[in-house]
Amino acid sequence: MNAGPQPLDLDEASRLVRATLHGSSEIRIGAEVEWLVFDLAEPERTVVVDETAAAAGEEPLPAGGTVSVEPGGQLELSTSTFTGPDRLVDAIRRDASELVRRFHRRGLALVAFGLDPLRPPHVSLDAPRYRTMERSFRRHGPEGVRMMASTAAVQVSVDPGPVPLRSWTVLGAAAPLLSATFANSCPQGGGSARQRVWAATDPARTAPVPTGDPQAWVDYVLDTPVMLVADGSSVSAPAADRTFRSWLDDVDHPPTPADLAVHLTTMFPPVRPRGHLEVRVVDAVPAVGRAAAVGLVWALATDRRVGDVARRLAEGLVLSLIHI
Repeated sequence: MNAGPQPLDLDEASRLVRATLHGSSEIRIGAEVEWLVFDLAEPERTVVVDETAAAAGEEPLPAGGTVSVEPGGQLELSTSTFTGPDRLVDAIRRDASELVRRFHRRGLALVAFGLDPLRPPHVSLDAPRYRTMERSFRRHGPEGVRMMASTAAVQVSVDPGPVPLRSWTVLGAAAPLLSATFANSCPQGGGSARQRVWAATDPARTAPVPTGDPQAWVDYVLDTPVMLVADGSSVSAPAADRTFRSWLDDVDHPPTPADLAVHLTTMFPPVRPRGHLEVRVVDAVPAVGRAAAVGLVWALATDRRVGDVARRLAEGLVLSLIHI
């Protein structure tokens, strides 16, 4: 007779969160590349999820990447992981070229821009996770729905190597520099409009984590309100409005490891520990920009000298802003 999933206590929940930030014997790199999708003949028309999925097709891509569709009809390409940035850049190029051809045949264009400048946000993905997230975000204002339906990014994921705290600290410090360098979402300039949308979506789960201290990440996760709970093979809204830490005190219906795993997927800091480190601050950019972003994240994670320079630049920028 199965006893069912074991409930979590504070110590076990903290251990599981810390386990998302661990070292690796090698460093591999991968990416999730997103595009806005536009109708070539009618750019102001919203291209919905089903239309994007049909254009992407089901045939394998030449470099082995997989595609999915974001809530507003954006296309996402998820790559394999590679032992160096050059192989990743080549894989993105090959798969992206094939996707561009597929979409063009249907009169659609894949546009590497961070924030839709023409169309109002419209969530057309009818899935329990995204509908529940949409309702939760609307309680904080309109930016959450705009984030879901109108933004596109290049998310670069890299293993932390043998000293994970150093990699996490370096990438966290460099995140504002990366955001500014690859800002491509405001026609008038002035930084990343996409990142500003993310920051305003739900600050409890989108603000930066004070890096260098694993306990700061544990507290970040546990003190964030619960948005989704495990519901068999799906997810649903929580029965009560509370943080994960307060849920741990629920004697009658305590959370399980599956609930914590779902909760972790609703954390969206600029650099997110997931076993690897996911850098989430780069706007969708054309091919040259993607290559530069991949190369820079790799250098930050693997070259101590580059990381030290980036940290000094970031710290100097913060100090200069304080004294303005």
